[in-house]
Amino acid sequence: MHRMRGLTLLELMATIMILASLALFAIPAFQDLKARTQATALSNHILGMVQLTRSTAVNYGTTATLCPSLNSTTCSRKWKRGLIVFLDSNKDGKRTKDETIVANLKELPEGAWIEWRAFQNPKYLQYQPSGRTNNHNGRFAYCPPNNNQRHAQEIIINKAGRARKALLKETKNYCEKRQQKKRNKR
Repeated sequence: MHRMRGLTLLELMATIMILASLALFAIPAFQDLKARTQATALSNHILGMVQLTRSTAVNYGTTATLCPSLNSTTCSRKWKRGLIVFLDSNKDGKRTKDETIVANLKELPEGAWIEWRAFQNPKYLQYQPSGRTNNHNGRFAYCPPNNNQRHAQEIIINKAGRARKALLKETKNYCEKRQQKKRNKR
């Protein structure tokens, strides 16, 4: 006599229920990991652009500027869209057609934003040929599209030109403040 092998319907349903409950807990964790990884990658890219601006100024022996850009060719006042690094021969913080673009960050993810806060509130970050900033010490704050403060990143630049990423405990509630501003405008 042959004995049949296999699963009963009850065993199969129990297995599916266990897998479904495991997936229920795993999916949010993976979404959080993805958001955190994207925020870290973008803040690393911004840090790289700050460091590139500094090294460009030193290597070319001229002023280099990092500024926001809406079109990847000229400077704007809005940090939300993208960034450009260029050789700023006239040292005015605004790109003219004859000034060479070294690099650009074309577009931020939809809903993400960058904010630059600095001494004397310039709308750009400028490095001198010595590798020092042009009296700009400040912070780039990055808020991810989901506005989750846990994924917010900050890059701090001192007057000597050194840039570093802030520890999470050092970041201020930029995302929360931005959400409050949006609510107040409505």
